[in-house]
Amino acid sequence: MKNSHEFIYAAVSALPDPVYVFSENGDYVDVIGRGAGDGRMLIGRNIYEVVDRQLADRFISIIRETISADEPNIYEYDFEESSCRVGGAEPGKVWFEARVAPFSFMEKKCVIWLARDITEQKNTESKLKETSFSDPLTGVYSRSFFITELNSFYHRFLRTFRTYSVISVDLDGFRETMEIYGQKVCDSLLVHVASVMRRVLRQSDVIARLGGDKFSVLLPDTDAKGAEILAERLRSVLEASEITTPSGKLVLTASFGCSQVSAQDEAYENTVSRAEIAVSMAKLAGKNTVRSIL
Repeated sequence: MKNSHEFIYAAVSALPDPVYVFSENGDYVDVIGRGAGDGRMLIGRNIYEVVDRQLADRFISIIRETISADEPNIYEYDFEESSCRVGGAEPGKVWFEARVAPFSFMEKKCVIWLARDITEQKNTESKLKETSFSDPLTGVYSRSFFITELNSFYHRFLRTFRTYSVISVDLDGFRETMEIYGQKVCDSLLVHVASVMRRVLRQSDVIARLGGDKFSVLLPDTDAKGAEILAERLRSVLEASEITTPSGKLVLTASFGCSQVSAQDEAYENTVSRAEIAVSMAKLAGKNTVRSIL
């Protein structure tokens, strides 16, 4: 048994990340590995002396769960400087992956806790998630996120009858503007439109760019009349705003179509389709106007 322990310690000591040996009660029995550094000063202390109670409770839960199951497991946890009661913690939030395995040490039930810093991986995941949720040019939500939200609101309506409405927005004369001024100017126009929408609409409203010059808005707890009022306010503010571009100042208008979810709708697409038809009606009526289909 002694040789077995010596072999395990020799193998673990070669690892680049710190490895902690915890007792069942959260005592630091040992800290080994090439990445242990100043961690050895924790030996003999209890986890409750080192981190705040909430994090310590989580550690104890993981330790006892691992000992009870008598098999290794993997956990993730975040750690902030404010959670640490000893000096030397890096400022800001860091993420760790803990590989925890039961281990008998000097006839005591313990665990080996290999802590690997995965902060960079988590930050990358967060950036990718944020990118998938938002339109990279305008910063409003992406088409895929908007569809997910629409589907969620539709099913909530089926359960609770909490209404919602959709506004479809189509910029007027955008293709001609592109031909005259080019992509760079049109990109700045799209950013301007998104900025106006965020300023005029409510915080609870879900604004998305569906592609090209088409935007859409999901209005929670709003009927068709309320959607018309918001669309008209948006139309008015957009028309009154001037966009400064390298080619000079431009005035941009848009056509708006509104629709409210209905008990006859078989899917979220039905509400969106009516809003898009209403946009076409607004275009036929001379553009720069609002139309609704219930």
